[in-house]
Amino acid sequence: MKVLITGAGGFIGSHLAKALIERDYKVRGLFLPLETVNHAEKLGIEIVRGDLTKLETLRGVTDGIDTVYHLATRTLDWGTKKQFESVMVHGTKNLLIEACGKIKRFIYFSSIAALGFGRDTAGLNEGDEQVKTGIPYCDTKISAEKIVRDFCKSNDIDFTIIRPANVMGPGSVWVREVLDAYLRAPFPLISKGNTPGAFVYIDNLIEGSILAAESEKAIGKTYHLRDDYSATWGDYLKELGSLIGKKPFSSLSFKLAWFMGWFFELFLTPFGIRPPVSRLAAAVFGKNNNVDNSLAKKDLGWTTRISYTEGMKSISEWVKTHYKAPLSKGSKDYYNRVVYITGGSSGIGLEIAKLMAQKGAHIMIMARSQKQLDEARSIVESKRRHFHQNIQTLSMDVSLPDDVAKKIEQAIKLIGIPDIVINSAGIIAADHFENISYNSFDKVMKINVYGTWSVIQNLLPMMRERGGGRFVLISSAAGLMGMYGYSCYSASKFAIVGFSECLRSEMKKYNINVTVVCPPDVKTPMVLKEAETIPPEALAVKKLAGSLKPEYVARVVIKGMSNNKYMIIPGLMAKIAYYSQIYLGGWSSRAIADWIIKRERKRIIKD
Repeated sequence: MKVLITGAGGFIGSHLAKALIERDYKVRGLFLPLETVNHAEKLGIEIVRGDLTKLETLRGVTDGIDTVYHLATRTLDWGTKKQFESVMVHGTKNLLIEACGKIKRFIYFSSIAALGFGRDTAGLNEGDEQVKTGIPYCDTKISAEKIVRDFCKSNDIDFTIIRPANVMGPGSVWVREVLDAYLRAPFPLISKGNTPGAFVYIDNLIEGSILAAESEKAIGKTYHLRDDYSATWGDYLKELGSLIGKKPFSSLSFKLAWFMGWFFELFLTPFGIRPPVSRLAAAVFGKNNNVDNSLAKKDLGWTTRISYTEGMKSISEWVKTHYKAPLSKGSKDYYNRVVYITGGSSGIGLEIAKLMAQKGAHIMIMARSQKQLDEARSIVESKRRHFHQNIQTLSMDVSLPDDVAKKIEQAIKLIGIPDIVINSAGIIAADHFENISYNSFDKVMKINVYGTWSVIQNLLPMMRERGGGRFVLISSAAGLMGMYGYSCYSASKFAIVGFSECLRSEMKKYNINVTVVCPPDVKTPMVLKEAETIPPEALAVKKLAGSLKPEYVARVVIKGMSNNKYMIIPGLMAKIAYYSQIYLGGWSSRAIADWIIKRERKRIIKD
């Protein structure tokens, strides 16, 4: 038997496709024109493309199909009525028109929300009245169900309507969205979290859906697929939050949450801005929606096979190994994100590693000295938020291209493809120009410039294929304005700024962001060592911009990344120097530097 699944790339659709393929069904999946299909192809799904909102793009998608599983929907809890109708009402009608006269069975996936959320629906069965309550998602599900019933009856198509409860499982919307919400900001419970949770575990849902599709008794009927769990929303949200060290705070009454949802939807939705709370969310969390599920048990022999405890155990394992904090603007958490840090055994790199460990990231620290790496790993591991965080180290010399290629390959095997790459490896050569040899200049360029290029060049193909990430390049205030005694170092850091500017433009098409950091003098082992050769004039000029602690710079860097900043300049004096360079043509900073140098020379001569 051959089936078509709309929404085959979604959570429920992909699980349904996998289950049907295991039962020797031939599965065709309908995907949007630009939708990624890598996972579907690996499952063995036949790929067809089309847009449910455009009938002309659906021609032929149901040719040779016996049963259609229509899952495609709008899963957001907010949006305009027009947005929901476009997919859920008009899209459903378009699919039925295309399938008419070709298919034997139409399985429509609706929702228990089609009863009309905003009121207690506990105990209601499939034949009870559906009430439109003004929530676009619920109201359009009601309209779509009516279209399915009327069209199928008029055109002799056998149909069944499935109304799932809130679908839980590893990677479901009710896992990802809740965890993402926790990481955006603390959120309150509704009705103190005491509302019973109307759940269905993904495996139980798939089993019930296939039973309905294969049953003659299910033709023309609607089924509530809700598991017999006793957990409340408070139980679920607290247990899920505990997996990432978060918990809800306070509580809102249902009436207040409903009013807030109405207010925010009224003023924010027309501008495409997601409201902080919606009426649908208030209705889900604040009203008892444990609908009657006895018909599915009676007709299909369906049961709650996977218990709540078993389901949460699977979700817990998935969160530990697969969930990653979103890297959208404003994200302040890096749970399960993979971070590579070159030059991470000391200074700014080490401080960033410590903060990232506190924020839940997996970290690969790279530097030349194995002894320093071992010490750094011990420090960073002590900062971990969760015991399962993977902290690894590799001895790597960024100035050696072959070593970089080899160690990057090893790093990926150890910890995976990075989400964020911090290029912090670098050295300083501070001296008068005439004292800097070719070899010294070459060494600085190989580490500071070629080393950065080599790391990015080796990681880019994998990050590009994976679909995004961020490169962070540590430059210097000396990369924004030339400084006395830094002809070598400043040249390398100017190169990093220019390199970053080019990367920023080129990487956009790959969804890879670029950040360049230009700190002034930072109290790191590298800077302390430069005191052996730095000219006194250069030291006097450096004091003008001030000196920062590496832990402060690390905090500023992570905050800047979270806000998707391109250029980060830590420290007030460094910012003043930079903007005077931009807006005053650099004459003021040069004049001040010249005056300081002249004064310092006089002091040296006098001494």
